[in-house]
Amino acid sequence: MTAFMMMFAAGCEKQGSETTAVPEKPKAFSADAEITYGELYMTAQMVCTAENEIRINILTPEIFSPLEIVCKNGECTAAYDGISFSVETDRFPQAELVKVAAQALAYANAGVELKKSEKDGIISYQGSTDRGVFILTQDAETSAWLDLSVEGAQLHVVFKKFKKL
Repeated sequence: MTAFMMMFAAGCEKQGSETTAVPEKPKAFSADAEITYGELYMTAQMVCTAENEIRINILTPEIFSPLEIVCKNGECTAAYDGISFSVETDRFPQAELVKVAAQALAYANAGVELKKSEKDGIISYQGSTDRGVFILTQDAETSAWLDLSVEGAQLHVVFKKFKKL
């Protein structure tokens, strides 16, 4: 009888509880990005591949356009008006912001020591990068990334026109 009651209670518990499906964390995507990095504000087009490569084409301010920065595995290159060169992120702040963003996105996708919370259809992932704590938010319904903040790097990225690739 006790076994029957336990099974009955377990069955009732399962029927009464609803679990929200966790959306996929998109590894490959494109988006327009509004980037604040310290006192610098930029707009850019961003493409991330499943291989943890991140490519940012800076649109504004115009002085940086058509600068393209690509980071993969911690190595960054920049291309400007057909000239491509390797960059050291500590000497080239635009490349550092791409490297920090790439690291946060890679850690979030890998699930590296993340704290996850959900409120009002927005999922927040909190973790750590070499530059400090990051918070990455995701739309629970569409799985689109919404924004990324890395406090230690004074970096905030807002994703617009998000598209999974």
